Amino acid sequence: MPCSPKTIVAAGSIALCIISSAAFSQTDTVKPYRPSFQVGSFNFSAADLRANYTFGSGFNQFGLGGGLQTGPLGGMSQFQLDPSYRHYSNGGSGDIVDINAIYFWNQDAWRFGPVAGYHWNTWQSTTSYFGMNYTDSYNSHAWNFGGYARWFPECNVTGSLHAGYVAGDNSGLYAGLDLSYYFCPEFDLCGGFGYTSYDSWKVFSVRGEYQVSQTVPVAVSAGYNFSSTPNSNQVSLGLKYEWNIPTATTLEDRDRYGLLTGYGYRF
Repeated sequence: MPCSPKTIVAAGSIALCIISSAAFSQTDTVKPYRPSFQVGSFNFSAADLRANYTFGSGFNQFGLGGGLQTGPLGGMSQFQLDPSYRHYSNGGSGDIVDINAIYFWNQDAWRFGPVAGYHWNTWQSTTSYFGMNYTDSYNSHAWNFGGYARWFPECNVTGSLHAGYVAGDNSGLYAGLDLSYYFCPEFDLCGGFGYTSYDSWKVFSVRGEYQVSQTVPVAVSAGYNFSSTPNSNQVSLGLKYEWNIPTATTLEDRDRYGLLTGYGYRF
């Protein structure tokens, strides 16, 4: 009898964990929020570079981004900045620029703080009728303000919640929820939900991520997104390289003690 999809996913997860256990050996104790490198007189605890490709339902998008997180600024507070750029096509072509920032505090099993960001989207399409070219285009700008919290209890689960208000050409509330389960320290599966009130846009997503090396911290990911406005199905592929706390060597530790992800307006 052929294997069910659940059996295949479980078998794949077990295989990845077995391979990872053989390839990785973590003996250091994680020391969260310790500065890991310096630029001049400034201390930083984490940084990354990201590339992703999304396709499906007549939509194609390529994106680049990065993040930079300071060391402790006083007590257990830190600051993080995340700029990103995306180019997409969906009957026309457009560009999206996002700049998000967060000032947050660290607790034993929590990281939380206020968020602010800027979002710019431009799009253009040219259509020919009877030898004449007609161009349709738009530009939109928005600012978002809100909050973010990440929770990681003493188990294989990490959850995050972000919510706030976006003001601009389209204004309204936004919110998102993510829940990750680590089948082993180097592999996780994450489910997410996002909502914006100004157009009742709902998006559901599931993504798996695997860190392929401990000495060269590269992670690959693949995911599926469903959007309700309009109905669309998309597949995403990602690649990430991260500089992080020296003793946070696994994907799970990097996610918990390194760069925060998914905290801004991201729809």
